[in-house]
Amino acid sequence: MATGRATAVLNDPHGAVHAMAFAPDGATLATGGWSTFVHLWQPAGPAHLASLTDHTGAVNAPAFSPDGTLLAGTGWDRTTRFWDPDAREGRAVLPGHQHSGTSPSFSPTTGLLAGTGWDGTVRLRTTDPPGPDKVLSAHHDRVGAVAFVPDRAVVFSAGRAGIVDMWDVAEGTLGPTTRCDLGQIKALACSPDGHRRAVAGQAHQVELVRWV
Repeated sequence: MATGRATAVLNDPHGAVHAMAFAPDGATLATGGWSTFVHLWQPAGPAHLASLTDHTGAVNAPAFSPDGTLLAGTGWDRTTRFWDPDAREGRAVLPGHQHSGTSPSFSPTTGLLAGTGWDGTVRLRTTDPPGPDKVLSAHHDRVGAVAFVPDRAVVFSAGRAGIVDMWDVAEGTLGPTTRCDLGQIKALACSPDGHRRAVAGQAHQVELVRWV
């Protein structure tokens, strides 16, 4: 029976943790933080499985592909790095942002990875195999949040300017933009049916929008 109590404490040996992601099957947790490591954990143990050390700066966020066969990480070294989480080996290193990269997000359907950055861009990358990026650069300031719309070739992005941009993934073109009264936008999410968008900002509010 669930009690709401902690069942385990995972101690990062290298510093503060500020981002994490579960693998789709829930058997592995990836964490990243102020160190250059992405750590892999087995929550059921709990057990520390591996330390992936390819980054040369703090890791802003890890993300698993929908099928769990690829792990991506972005960080202060301005790269996106890919690993095989089972073999715990590096797959590719892709340079990109001119400033720190943040918030990688895999499309649930298209096999693309979207990464945001403090340089005001969103970069779309193929992942099978990891390949060059398409740069979406009509932003107004730092971009720190991105979300794909399930079953649609659409991605939303937002950041410090408080504006949500909608992009056509196939064409790389900017669609409608929406200004939110939330201050700097910190997070975006789309509902599984793709009909609703949630936006969170520094104004202590979450805005829900039915956009289709």
